[in-house]
Amino acid sequence: MKMKKLISALLAVCMLFSLLPALGLSAAAAEVETLYFCSFETDEEMAYWQFMDNDHDEYNWERYGSGTDEHTGATDGVTALVSWDYDNDTHTPLTPDNWAYTPEITLPVLGDPWLSYDVFAQDPEYFSEHYSVYVFVPGEGETLVHEETLKEGDDSNTPAHRIIDLSAYAGQTIRIAFRHHGVSDEFAIGIDSVKVERIQPRSIETAAVYVEEPTVDLPITDAYDILEENAGYTVASVQWEPNDTTFKADCAYSVVVTLEAKEDYAFSTDVKATINDEPAKIITRSEQELKISYTFSKLLPVMPSMFFDDVKTTDWFYGDVEYAYYYRLMNGVGNNKFDPYGACTRGMIVTILYRMEGEPSHSGKNPFTDVKEDQWYTDAVIWAAENGIVDGVGNGKFEPETNITREQLATILCRFAKTEGIYSDKDCTMLVGFADQSKVSSWAADSMSWAVGVGLVGGSNEKDGLYLMPQGNAQRCQVAAIFQRFCTNFAYYG
Repeated sequence: MKMKKLISALLAVCMLFSLLPALGLSAAAAEVETLYFCSFETDEEMAYWQFMDNDHDEYNWERYGSGTDEHTGATDGVTALVSWDYDNDTHTPLTPDNWAYTPEITLPVLGDPWLSYDVFAQDPEYFSEHYSVYVFVPGEGETLVHEETLKEGDDSNTPAHRIIDLSAYAGQTIRIAFRHHGVSDEFAIGIDSVKVERIQPRSIETAAVYVEEPTVDLPITDAYDILEENAGYTVASVQWEPNDTTFKADCAYSVVVTLEAKEDYAFSTDVKATINDEPAKIITRSEQELKISYTFSKLLPVMPSMFFDDVKTTDWFYGDVEYAYYYRLMNGVGNNKFDPYGACTRGMIVTILYRMEGEPSHSGKNPFTDVKEDQWYTDAVIWAAENGIVDGVGNGKFEPETNITREQLATILCRFAKTEGIYSDKDCTMLVGFADQSKVSSWAADSMSWAVGVGLVGGSNEKDGLYLMPQGNAQRCQVAAIFQRFCTNFAYYG
């Protein structure tokens, strides 16, 4: 009997490998994934099976076998699913019509799934057991996929192994139905080791796409690139939103890339996707298709060379002013002038911070009596006060038009850093190297120490030493330099 079972198992393996060429894979490359399995060893396994006694003889399919003396035909464990057909009182032969439905099984689109099971006649004397196998699709009913009458020898001592191709149902949710029926004078038939499998596609865990970045005035194209190591998929389409002819300034463009898995590949359920090395949003995902998107930062206008008449390329602050203007932190003062040595007001500083944050919404509650409605700095001052970045100069006033001192600027930047979670007291440094460190106001000492420590303020070299000039007005060129250093140090812009 052991030799018979060994031969049967070898035949089953051969049958599986014979399917592989039709599925487009070699035996060496095949990795099998089990989509459903039932060995009928526990009641829990059969909790969602359904059974129908269509001949109404009160005999049906049941899980059978637990003793060593019972010929159950089990090939996995000690029990199998058996359909009976005789009258225990009269032993009158009957014609059965018993149905057994598996739970719902969802078949992936890829992988060419198949059904396998073991089948046997309960007793060698009743070898002419007839049965059929159907695929049930909700809303469509049953479709016959296999029918046979067992031959002599296909009994509980030597179950037969069957493999049925289910690739026609790929992508659908189905149930398998086993029907014991068709001829009279039958006794019992059993099935075991019901399994639905597929060839496991090679999993795509990461998807990286590089698209041509948006640049002002350049045509919008679908140019893209995929690294060679990501050869398991192709780009099906690249779409830009908004769908302009050329990229325009002051607009944030989103790109949507649709990827298709190549043959023998599938996107994993937790695939990670990037566009231009940035995390991409997954819009939809299936084994075959992955749709991802990424929104680029708002495009800024190209900074014309020598835009300001009073800012020369040889000035130490030329790059700082260019940076501040390009990123919309600071504008000119009119007539093609930047006024680099002019003073900066308190209203200007909070407006720069407000622009850095993208001009967020606020409560609208104005705590200052000298900040009038509808001024160019009103929203910025209210937002800064609401977030604890400024608290005014006392008596309910903010003095938005007053020139800001260097220590006031350091204090506002330090408070802003704290609200952003980028402040660390480890960055603070001693001010002993500055000749005028004693002139730093007590309320500004920690902030000035932090500003020096992170490289925002460096002091001014004079003949008799290095000076902080804490009460001195912050010039516009100095403010541009300080904000350029802040944004670079803390990665606010490019």
